[in-house]
Amino acid sequence: MSTEAGNFYAQVDGDVIVHKGKAVSPRQFTVAAAGEARNAWRDVSIRRPGDDRWRIASHLRRECGADDGKKQNVSPMIAMREVASAMEATLKTAQGIIAEAKGFA
Repeated sequence: MSTEAGNFYAQVDGDVIVHKGKAVSPRQFTVAAAGEARNAWRDVSIRRPGDDRWRIASHLRRECGADDGKKQNVSPMIAMREVASAMEATLKTAQGIIAEAKGFA
């Protein structure tokens, strides 16, 4: 993971992520690297054995088909962010329509 403070590395050993000799979750790794919780799918890059380059975790997830179908197990906070974003886009569209209508009046 790259941050303003530099690059941070972890290694997968079996089913465990190891950072500085300690087993960590993806969230714990992002906190150790950035000082705050980050979206590990978006902010962590992965290079698997045989890969020639680093890849964003979410891109690998998508390639594996993990994002196919309905989203499941979405945290309430993420769901609320998505709803708020959709509402904001709807409001901006409505404001644009109102501004256009005022121009015709």
